[in-house]
Amino acid sequence: MVIEPGEFAADEDHGITAQLRAGVIGVSPILLIDNDDRLSRAEAASALGVDPAGLVAVVQLGSERNFDVSRLRPAIINGLLKHGVQVVDAINPLAAKREDHIAGTVQKAIYPIARHFNAVDLMITNAGYNSFHEAVYGGIPAIFVPNEAPEMDEQAIRAAYAQSAGLGLCLRAVDVERAHEAVDLALSEDFLAQQRMRAGRIVFANGAREAARAIEELAFSVRTDRALGGAIARV
Repeated sequence: MVIEPGEFAADEDHGITAQLRAGVIGVSPILLIDNDDRLSRAEAASALGVDPAGLVAVVQLGSERNFDVSRLRPAIINGLLKHGVQVVDAINPLAAKREDHIAGTVQKAIYPIARHFNAVDLMITNAGYNSFHEAVYGGIPAIFVPNEAPEMDEQAIRAAYAQSAGLGLCLRAVDVERAHEAVDLALSEDFLAQQRMRAGRIVFANGAREAARAIEELAFSVRTDRALGGAIARV
């Protein structure tokens, strides 16, 4: 059995498996954290080390092991600080300790960040499957910075799709000179109002439950193409 998690940007999926549907069970996008599992804003802000009364942005750009954002990161953070935003520089638990701490930011190794979304007013994140869908379906305004290393999935397509849908902004690592412009737009009331309206129209059911049901059915199924003694699935 093959279970495939859904993709918000599926309309732009032209990859090699897009037409290979035989035997594939498609489910809704799978998220680790449901919205009901979030901490309160006060609890989340305390864990992040910020004031819940102020604007909070989380910069989470992955382990950076295979993609260089060393010029873009400070440009984004300085743009946020210029607006008086509290910045949490989220360190990937798999990444080596960074020595480039920017004054005025809070560095935190925290996972999963989605549990703290009630205290997050803006995400700046890669457009990997988890981060992208957490932000889109979590209703969090986001600037998506695609990891464009050749071995990665097509994150630039996801980021561009979110921007075309009015649910986020796309900022590529090569566009350092656009960082402040993107931050200004992401914090503008016009963008935030449009993002809230569009996010409110999304109906989401976590595909994790669908996948679990499919696995349960397989585990308790009886095969009819062999003798009964060898037909009962075992886990």
